[in-house]
Amino acid sequence: MKHLTLFIFLVSILLIVYLQFNSGQSIDNLIHLNARLLNELKTQTELQKLETGVVSVESNIRGAVIADRLDHIKNLENHIREIRKSVNRIDIYFNDPSTDSIVKRLDTLVERKLRHNYNILSLVYSNNKDSAESLVNTYRGKLLTDSIVKNINLLDSTRQVLVSSITANIGRNGRNARIRGMFLAVLAGISSMLAFWYIIAISRRRQKLIGILDASEKKVKEAALVKEQFLANMSHEIRTPMNAIIGFTNLLEKSHLDNLQKEHVEHIQSSGKSLLAIVNDILDLSKIEAGMLRVEEEPFNLSSLLQSMEIMFSKKAQQKNIDLVINKSEDTPVTLTGDAMRLNQVLINLLGNAIKFTTEGAVSLQVSVIKRSEKKIRLRFTVSDTGIGISPKEQGSIFERFRQAEPSTTRRFGGTGLGLSIVKQLVQLLDGSISVQSEKNKGSIFSVELPFGLAVETDRLPGIEINSEIQNPVTIINAKILVAEDNPVNQALISHLLQLRQVDFLIVHNGMQAVEEMKNAAYDLVLMDMQMPEMDGYTATKLIRNKLNSTVPIIAMTANAMPGEREKCISYGMNDYISKPINEAELFKTISLFTANSKTNFVDLQYLKELSNGDLEFEKKMIAQFLAQAPQDLSALQTAITSGNADQIKFLSHSLKSSVGYVGLSEKIYPLLENLEINATLLPTEKLMEKFEAIEKICKGAIEEIGEQ
Repeated sequence: MKHLTLFIFLVSILLIVYLQFNSGQSIDNLIHLNARLLNELKTQTELQKLETGVVSVESNIRGAVIADRLDHIKNLENHIREIRKSVNRIDIYFNDPSTDSIVKRLDTLVERKLRHNYNILSLVYSNNKDSAESLVNTYRGKLLTDSIVKNINLLDSTRQVLVSSITANIGRNGRNARIRGMFLAVLAGISSMLAFWYIIAISRRRQKLIGILDASEKKVKEAALVKEQFLANMSHEIRTPMNAIIGFTNLLEKSHLDNLQKEHVEHIQSSGKSLLAIVNDILDLSKIEAGMLRVEEEPFNLSSLLQSMEIMFSKKAQQKNIDLVINKSEDTPVTLTGDAMRLNQVLINLLGNAIKFTTEGAVSLQVSVIKRSEKKIRLRFTVSDTGIGISPKEQGSIFERFRQAEPSTTRRFGGTGLGLSIVKQLVQLLDGSISVQSEKNKGSIFSVELPFGLAVETDRLPGIEINSEIQNPVTIINAKILVAEDNPVNQALISHLLQLRQVDFLIVHNGMQAVEEMKNAAYDLVLMDMQMPEMDGYTATKLIRNKLNSTVPIIAMTANAMPGEREKCISYGMNDYISKPINEAELFKTISLFTANSKTNFVDLQYLKELSNGDLEFEKKMIAQFLAQAPQDLSALQTAITSGNADQIKFLSHSLKSSVGYVGLSEKIYPLLENLEINATLLPTEKLMEKFEAIEKICKGAIEEIGEQ
């Protein structure tokens, strides 16, 4: 039906074109016939003028000679010239072979008549009246006139037939053109109506399909909402007990345990973290599929990010007795713009897999430049290992969800098979590509290519916070905290954590109690759970803000890690958000940001303790060396900045990186020193001095803290 209607529509278009062409031809024919008719009418007029002129001249000459009326001769020459012109025009108008002989004979007769008239006039002008009269009385002139009139009548009758024929043709062509036009117009109209009907039918069907699609989309959105709500509920239900499991195992790990107990705690903690990783992977996958994962474009410090990777995985590599090497090429910029968090997630997955599947040898991460322009750069991140490898047959499926190279891999190494699926989708989300080269039992090479922007130098070059349990402790001084939490296990965990830091706190069981308590007492901060009986955390926060007009900092604690949860909490008036399971360091770091009476400890000697392996003399020696060397290096660095010695600035900045690491200052100072080293020749002295003052403040704080211990 569709093709038939389309064919009819095309035919109607062709008919309209033909109608236009036919109308044009008919008009051309009518114009041509009208021109011929006009020409014939002109010819008849000239014949009549010729006949009148000849008769008039004949009459005037006869009257002048016989009646002796010379006034009749006046203007005869003008009449004769007009006769000649008429003859010439007749010759032009007549272009018909059938009348050529008559026209030639008429020309001859007119010429004779004119000569005859001139002869008579000559005699009259010479006063030879008798001869002129005799010539007139011969009746030769009258015979010539009669012959001329006879030929004119003959031509006129011949042309009358032609005029009638032309007139008939004009009428016939007009009728035919009108009939053909009406016929074609009717056909074109019918075709256009059919085409219009088809378009209307298609439009109605499209509207119907749009309605069906809208209904389907609505159902899909409802299903997605149900899925999201289900995942949010599952996330909350799983994370709530996980909060207790991981929290209490962390506390147990710090208590006095025998070797067997420590081993049991480590197993519990490892299992809890594995379960939490699975939950996080499923949530990440759901975020990507729902299109809720947004790509950020912010400046970040690539060197700081890579150092974070090295610190994060060095302990795992040491435990397995394998080498970990992380390098970037010299032409790789330090400062980039892009989504550092997603890049961090990709590299954590790839390095984590590489270390997990490698039992001996080495794991490396190499960063190199593929292509660079004025504002853009494309980097290749190559993660290689000497692990179990992947057979060519299985390489095509490793990026599918819940898939690992072989079933035995899951039994031997564990895991859900979601990691590489998430990596691939993240890489595609970042407009990049990922590939793998591997052989069975010969290791694997994963190559990720990603585009970034080249950032303009700024005062602050953020990296990625090191996701490590070894972070600087925070001391909370004279802060009173209200905790709203309904789960007894979580209450016990938070109580224990706050008691260890000697924080004054009160626990209530729901949001309604939290609002009542805020009416009766003053608190420096509120830790607010979101899902509680009687009144949830959202409603309680809204009442505290709107009804009590309180500006006390409120920190959300929720096991719901779905996208948009942080924004939702902030929109209800909360100041920040931490997800469950609660990380002790993150908890107290967040509390310290919102309580005026808090003190951040600069020094963390955990790395030095691990390095010394229990050698207290070595630890004292390294601390003493830091206390002696740091002030000297700071003084020399200040002198180099004020004197504008770029080479010395670079050398001292690089040197300080290693010495501050022994007392746990890498995370705080490393980005500042890196920035100072890179921009020694680019930034003005004022800017360099600002960075130095920040470095000096941290180092002096660390020196004072060590002196107090």
